[in-house]
Amino acid sequence: RESRLAKDMQQYFLSLAPPDERSSAAAAKEGVRYFHNDIDQRPDSPEEAQRCRENGWDIDDPVELEKWRDQEPINSHSHLLSMLVGSSETI
Repeated sequence: RESRLAKDMQQYFLSLAPPDERSSAAAAKEGVRYFHNDIDQRPDSPEEAQRCRENGWDIDDPVELEKWRDQEPINSHSHLLSMLVGSSETI
């Protein structure tokens, strides 16, 4: 393993898609905010609402909707990075 290269790769990817300032990630960057992470505004489309229901969430019930939102991660940067690297790659 080339540890210095691994550090370079980490810095490179974090510069492309840093974690949202609301993330609990150590690398969360002040001033970075992604729409996907606006959990309080989701689900924001009929398709997303339907996926929630198909996964067993009764999002029409305000209490259940809050439970869904509470478990939803702040992970937009992960989605963005997976578009670049792919979800089956290991670094």
